[in-house]
Amino acid sequence: MRAQALAAAEPSAPAPLKARAGAPDRPVYLTRTRAAFGLIVLAGFALRLWDVGSRAMHLDESTVAWFGWQLASGHGYAYDPVYHGPFQHEVLALMFLLFQSSETTARLPAVILGTGILILPWAIRDYIGTKAALISSFLLAVSPSFLYFARFERDDTYMEFFTFLMVVFALRYLRDHRPRQLYGFVLATALAFTTKESIYIVAFIFISYLVLWYIGSRQTVRRALTRVLRSAADGRLPAPIQVGAAAALLAALVLTLVTGLYLPVPAVAGVILCLAVLAVGTEERVQRTLVLRRAAKHHCLSALTLSLGLVVLMYSTFGTNLNGLWDSAHPLFNTNHACPYPLAFNLDACRKDMLGGLFYWLSQHKVARGGQPWFYYGLIYGLYEQVALIFASVAIISTFVSRSLDRRNRSIRLFFVYWAVVAFCVYSWAGEKFPWLGIHPLLPITLLAGIGLAGLLEVRIAKPLRWAALTATAMLLLLEVHNALTLSYVDGANPVEMMVYVQSAPDTPAVAHLIESLSYRARNAPTLPVTIDATDTWPFAWYLRNMTNIAYPTPTQTVKPPYVDNPVVVLDRGDSLTEGAPPPLARAYTRSLHRLDWWFPEYYKAWDWRTFLQAAINPSSWRSVWSWELFRKPFGPRDGTWFYLFVKRRYFTAF
Repeated sequence: MRAQALAAAEPSAPAPLKARAGAPDRPVYLTRTRAAFGLIVLAGFALRLWDVGSRAMHLDESTVAWFGWQLASGHGYAYDPVYHGPFQHEVLALMFLLFQSSETTARLPAVILGTGILILPWAIRDYIGTKAALISSFLLAVSPSFLYFARFERDDTYMEFFTFLMVVFALRYLRDHRPRQLYGFVLATALAFTTKESIYIVAFIFISYLVLWYIGSRQTVRRALTRVLRSAADGRLPAPIQVGAAAALLAALVLTLVTGLYLPVPAVAGVILCLAVLAVGTEERVQRTLVLRRAAKHHCLSALTLSLGLVVLMYSTFGTNLNGLWDSAHPLFNTNHACPYPLAFNLDACRKDMLGGLFYWLSQHKVARGGQPWFYYGLIYGLYEQVALIFASVAIISTFVSRSLDRRNRSIRLFFVYWAVVAFCVYSWAGEKFPWLGIHPLLPITLLAGIGLAGLLEVRIAKPLRWAALTATAMLLLLEVHNALTLSYVDGANPVEMMVYVQSAPDTPAVAHLIESLSYRARNAPTLPVTIDATDTWPFAWYLRNMTNIAYPTPTQTVKPPYVDNPVVVLDRGDSLTEGAPPPLARAYTRSLHRLDWWFPEYYKAWDWRTFLQAAINPSSWRSVWSWELFRKPFGPRDGTWFYLFVKRRYFTAF
């Protein structure tokens, strides 16, 4: 009886549910949405890889590739801020060891990480919506800027991949609190730090957003200020704040004594108080959101240790260049003015270590290489990225006016809006402006465009208006695809494109291959003595990397023995010594003129508001733009530099 009672008391197993007709027995892993996303990524990879090695190596590409080849060849590498972080040089050395050195191999890391950028929108589909993630990936795949610079050996594509990866891991960790997401964020940050000094701009944008997010809560500020003041009165301030305050006051004293710039102690104390309030309040708010729980502290320390080890290894070139960590050859302060780059507080911008990376690029702000105007990126986006501009604007407006957004979606959108606007303003303000830097603000702009375009597809409007909007969007997309394909596959080395900036002309690799063939014709080996004007070192140093007897003297040395007597001499046309052809060269050599590099006409540099408005209302200006968009008719004469190739007649009788 007892056994029967116990059996009756036990819960009975649930009755099996009736299977729906046609329901799959296994979970569906491949849906139409996932298949479409996979096709976008595969197509984007194919676009980035196809014929990637045919274009002449840009000056910047050749320097990076040459340093990577030097490291792969056993000649070592030492970090120099002029050529940006160590990551690109060291990863290129690995590529050259695996696949041998070539233009295709040199651009392969950009192809891979440029394709990786297309994958990352899928990782944030929970935040922006699956449709917006799919559209964002497509827009990134066909973006003229992202496609062109994913086929270009520069570290900007690397930097955008790691920055996007930081955002992905940060968003997911704030929601899920999984240790692997924390490790991913810290390691992505470390890789970005070893890639390019623009990590400081990224850090400014993200940290300033967190500060504003924190300040948005007045109650948190009041509680933190009260806590700090009471702790200070009782002598119970946290140890990090005490140490930080003492270090800041000591630094103010040292800077005052060394540089003569007076830093008033009250101002420093005020800054310390603000930072203390921020630290305490942020800690309180973070603890309330359970982002850093006690169980996560162990993982934080482990992730920081791993990332620090990675940074140390890469900046020291795996222990072979400790100066990359702390440059003992240069002082911290430029007291003797040996460094030609002036910097605030008299800091030495010639240091070739991690600090030197920040110092050097801060010093280059006033140099303003390229001399581009403040509207430079707006002009580029207007010519190439119309879809991103228009639909990012739609997303920004809807973020502030839409009533259908919940708090979570609005906060995510506000972050992307802040990232896009501040990045665009910072890069437009920075002294150095070049086309490849334009992809940094363009990434959040394109993500916003994906959100805006997805919203257009979901909005409920009259059918005629809906079809008109979709037709206009399709035409803009066709124009953007046309721009992307023309830029990357037709005019990749022709400065009818504004993106093509100081690009090596096709003459340069042709002459380099000719010099190699002359060497093998004369000596059956790459040992022919060749003189190349130091002004034209790049990209010749890359193309002639296997030649063992090449000299790169200064312009004044090139026309003097022994350099002037070599069988092949390359002289820059801009050197006054070469215009009349020095007598030894004129008598014994044949001379031919070739283009070294060229760039887009830059008449727009003279624009002001008045001339811009006059051009904007002038129909002929719009006809010129339309002619360029469709047929790439140049806006004006392309500028460039030239060089002379001298080949000794007696040495090469058949030349």
